[in-house]
Amino acid sequence: MNKKNRKITIGIFLLLALSAFAWYYSARGERSFLEHLENKTLKIESFEITYKQRKVECSNKKVCSSLSNMFITQDGKSTCDCTLLSYKIKMKFNNRQEFICPMYIGREGFSLSVSKYDIYGEEHPTHCYNLTEAIPELKAILNFLNLSIEDGRGKVLIVNDSENKVVFDKSLLSP
Repeated sequence: MNKKNRKITIGIFLLLALSAFAWYYSARGERSFLEHLENKTLKIESFEITYKQRKVECSNKKVCSSLSNMFITQDGKSTCDCTLLSYKIKMKFNNRQEFICPMYIGREGFSLSVSKYDIYGEEHPTHCYNLTEAIPELKAILNFLNLSIEDGRGKVLIVNDSENKVVFDKSLLSP
């Protein structure tokens, strides 16, 4: 095998190895999320929601605890208008696992697409949660995500234990 073919072979092997690792890491996070839901032990430490040229970063213990409790107490079978806007949510749990999945926002709640339950395989909503009884901070996050494209463009909502603030991030405005 000549030098050029060897480099191509090594490149393909590394690409396949990285893809397998990414799939395993993602599946491990999903399994951790589902196990915690089933065992009613879910503890979210932080979460980040991105897409549509805006972002939410939340490490507020009260908000994370409220979201964890909502996942545990609601069965995910609520009805809500959760098809208006799509995002990605990345949740970090107390066991250091991460779970990233599609999230759909509505006026009164949101839904997640958990691949294990997505029979269509196309990121359809599989778990829907209603926020009508949620704490004000969670409702504020939902309202921020429901802003019009013009009003939300380039904004980051940061919710931590000391403050809640909106900052501008021009890197979110990529063409």
